[in-house]
Amino acid sequence: MLCALACLIALAANADVIYVKSDAAGSGDGNSWSNAFVSLQPAIDAASVSDQVWIAQGTYRPTSWPNGGSTEREKHFSLKNGVSVYGGFAGI
Repeated sequence: MLCALACLIALAANADVIYVKSDAAGSGDGNSWSNAFVSLQPAIDAASVSDQVWIAQGTYRPTSWPNGGSTEREKHFSLKNGVSVYGGFAGI
């Protein structure tokens, strides 16, 4: 039990927040709102287990077929196990 608790604390300490904002103009590496990814799927792809993806308010549409497909209607976002995705932030 103690080991499990210590492991959870260690994972939380190593978690990163990756930012997504459709009109960000910075470096695009996702390390802050000003340097946020402008698309959602690349941010999810960059995330590791225990990371969080924070999404600024707005409309984000999938632009690819990460798990297969070929038609416009089949474009989708693909989530990752162990990565939390939260939305609706003001982005500031």
